[in-house]
Amino acid sequence: MVSYKAAIEVWCEENWGQTPEEISEWGADDEISQVFLRLTQGVVIVDFVIDDDGDLICQEHLHIPLDRWNPGSIQVHRTQEGLVRFRHRQSEM
Repeated sequence: MVSYKAAIEVWCEENWGQTPEEISEWGADDEISQVFLRLTQGVVIVDFVIDDDGDLICQEHLHIPLDRWNPGSIQVHRTQEGLVRFRHRQSEM
């Protein structure tokens, strides 16, 4: 699995104003990176696409405030393509 940790940290600082407390890459290759980010005020699940320059572009994200999230509240389903589908309450990506 390809790691994009440094680029993910930069994206998170630019978009959420903080460095993630935890980064879990759930899927990554030369074209995509799917990550779970734990922030001080919640969690963010992000589907990134990787452009030709190796930059991350947020394709989709799901933000869950800390008061609505707890470990186990996110259901995941791995697709036949090796990607992961996420669901939290009524939100899905």
